[in-house]
Amino acid sequence: MEIQGTQTTSRHILEAAKGGGITFLGTMIEYAGRFLLGFILARFMGDDQYGLYSVVDSAVYLAIGIAPLGLSTGILHFVPIFKNQNDNVSLGKTLQAGLVIPLIVGLLIGGGFFIFAHPLAENVFHEPRVALLLKIAAIAVPVGTAAAVAVAITQAFKQMHYKVIAQDIVLTLTKLGLTILLAITGLNAIKAMTAYTIAMVISCIVLLYFLGRLLPHVQVRQFDFVHIGRMFGFSFPIYLAELLTILGPNIRTILLGAWNTVRSAGVFTVAARINMVGGAFSYSINTISMPIVSELYARNEWEQLKHFYQTMTKWTLAFNLPFFILTLLFSRPILALFGPSFVSGSTALIVLALNGLVTAATGICGVMVIMTENVWLNTFNSALRLIFTLVFSLWLIPIGGVVGAAWATAISLIAVNLILTIEVFILFRLSPYNRNVIKPLLAGTVSGLVVWALTHSLFQPDTWLGLIVGTVVLVTLYAAGMWLLGLSADDRLILERIFGRLSRLYRQARS
Repeated sequence: MEIQGTQTTSRHILEAAKGGGITFLGTMIEYAGRFLLGFILARFMGDDQYGLYSVVDSAVYLAIGIAPLGLSTGILHFVPIFKNQNDNVSLGKTLQAGLVIPLIVGLLIGGGFFIFAHPLAENVFHEPRVALLLKIAAIAVPVGTAAAVAVAITQAFKQMHYKVIAQDIVLTLTKLGLTILLAITGLNAIKAMTAYTIAMVISCIVLLYFLGRLLPHVQVRQFDFVHIGRMFGFSFPIYLAELLTILGPNIRTILLGAWNTVRSAGVFTVAARINMVGGAFSYSINTISMPIVSELYARNEWEQLKHFYQTMTKWTLAFNLPFFILTLLFSRPILALFGPSFVSGSTALIVLALNGLVTAATGICGVMVIMTENVWLNTFNSALRLIFTLVFSLWLIPIGGVVGAAWATAISLIAVNLILTIEVFILFRLSPYNRNVIKPLLAGTVSGLVVWALTHSLFQPDTWLGLIVGTVVLVTLYAAGMWLLGLSADDRLILERIFGRLSRLYRQARS
């Protein structure tokens, strides 16, 4: 039994590593594309036009986050269960509700964007130029909603590469290509939003094609409202938490544009885009962990769940720590890449990176609560997150601008993630940490101090050359430190699989 349990644990670790690796690769392509897109937009448009674009972009993402009503999470939870039980009837009902209801809501919100564009621009954003951008973006809302639900379905079937192809590659490259093409004739917010909307349509078409190939041929003639009620009962509390976790920065961008200036919204958006790079791996691990945690919980495999929880926490912390150190040491030259006017956001960038580090250090605590059917606890967490977000945003943004928005983000998310970690311990007596977590902390501290001393003695502060040299030295020392401190059995298992795959690819290329 012990051997079987070890084999099952290794299977889940490998499954998470494979799915997380695919998702991480796609996320890195997407984030690199968004980073490059933000660089092009900021360089060619300036902080004013980029601020206009950022405000409407945040409004679209907020709408796309609202429209699914949490049913995407319901899909991720129920589809693996019904699939393992071979319950095709319930599976079909889940897919039908998860697809149709969000699409209807997305169409209504998109229609509202188009019809009320001028009142929204004048009364909410206090900027008449936003109206035309809202009309262009109205098309992207139902399209993005359909794409978001399609992604959830493919992930529930553990087909992570569909999302990578359609959104991380096709969407990213299309947006980049169209934006660069338009930049030749002079780029502004209207042209950038047009390119964004066209890319969303193309990506959605690709996803729907994949969905047609993936879904079983299940026909449901009428809605099962009992089943829909069950899905909402599970999903709605999670929906509130997800809405504020994923879309919190977009809410703050909108508030910055409404209360401060569109320029400050542009600066905050650049800082948030850079910070997304640090959260790419954490996002990937959380995504692939959802169906695995749900499966282990349903089978009452507590020892394997504990091991999985601690391993994922160590991985998210280990991958995020070097990014935080680089941001702490080189925030100004990083922002200078986007233009001199964006350097004013260096403090905000450091605060956002601190938030990302603490979030990574709490691991998949949110997934542990969400995917173990703690409905009322999720409701409490959602209300708490809502209170923190609104209170700190309303308090700090008017007095602190960009830095205030960053602190509102950090305080809200850090507090809630620490509470989530405590809740997991109280519920299941599971801690996210074991002694292996000391290794990345030690390796990061030593490598960070060496890079700080090296760059400050050899280079002028805030230079790009110091950033480049510091990045190379930090990554090298950090990787060497992790290796010297010793890899765990799970780390070696994953590296053996990676090197084995690379070796086979090399032999195939040689032959």
